[in-house]
Amino acid sequence: MVEDLSHDDPVEGAGDASPPAHDRAAEILRDYLGRPEDVVALAYEAADLPAERAEWLCIQVSREVGRVSSASWSRLGEALDEALASDRASVALRVLERWGVLRAVVPEVQAMVGFHRSSPVPHKDLWEHTLKVLEKTPPDRDLRWVALCHDIGKVATRALLGRGHLAFHRHEALGARLFAGIGYRLGMAPARIDRIAAVIEHHPRVHQFEASWTDRAVARLVRELGEHLPLTLAFSAADWTSTKAREAQRIRRNLELLSARIAALGHEDGRRPKAPEGFAEVLVATSDRAPGGWVRDALAWAAEGVAEGSLAGLSNEALARRWRERETGDTGDDS
Repeated sequence: MVEDLSHDDPVEGAGDASPPAHDRAAEILRDYLGRPEDVVALAYEAADLPAERAEWLCIQVSREVGRVSSASWSRLGEALDEALASDRASVALRVLERWGVLRAVVPEVQAMVGFHRSSPVPHKDLWEHTLKVLEKTPPDRDLRWVALCHDIGKVATRALLGRGHLAFHRHEALGARLFAGIGYRLGMAPARIDRIAAVIEHHPRVHQFEASWTDRAVARLVRELGEHLPLTLAFSAADWTSTKAREAQRIRRNLELLSARIAALGHEDGRRPKAPEGFAEVLVATSDRAPGGWVRDALAWAAEGVAEGSLAGLSNEALARRWRERETGDTGDDS
């Protein structure tokens, strides 16, 4: 059944609030009603309207927000891509939030709006923090999606610990899973979804870095982040909003030091260090254990040790002996 819009056209039926002829707000509304997939681009135009007309338009679009359900969601995703990469990303997002479009398309993001007000213990406004981080993040589309969604897991994980303390345990892991749902909904390529989700999940690891970390710990971080290391470092440089000069300086210094340490280890491109060629074969041949997960663990151990220098220059046979000593504590005749 074709819907009859002749009696409920928001432009024609707005009563005393009907717009004057050639009113841009009315034109934006008609454009939205006819092409709801253009709602993101229209939000930019709405942001420049006079306050009174912007308010009128907000009321009308809010009443018709369900029309986005008929839009091409992959086109909505492409439009959000373009908006996020622009220098007015936060402007468009604020309009979309007021219209109710954010709630309809990415409710995981909408859930952050005003969330802090429901807490018995004060904490930062996640929505405002997100917009500030977004503005500081380089205009790379993947990085901007990370910025938009890096805290969405905090809504479900907030827990009151007592004595005025809050925790958001594993919010980054949940946030990565929630983003995967957003990505599939908006038609993103699976590889791209995995890349953005990985940065969301692992970005707190970068902020845990301290100058006291050993080369082994830095190499482990590089190994965990793998090919996502450059993107994670780039986002972490934007993921702080402290207005305290001393704290800001500490964060910047730590990030600069971490980057320098990674470069010194030769892993600034994010490539995982590898165990010496032939080590796996020697390891299995000289062991009485059946191949299994322990071989993977040994390869990771050898790769990390060679990369940081503690095992550099050893033959595969010597590495195999070191591994057995490590596993059994035996430092006797096998050395």
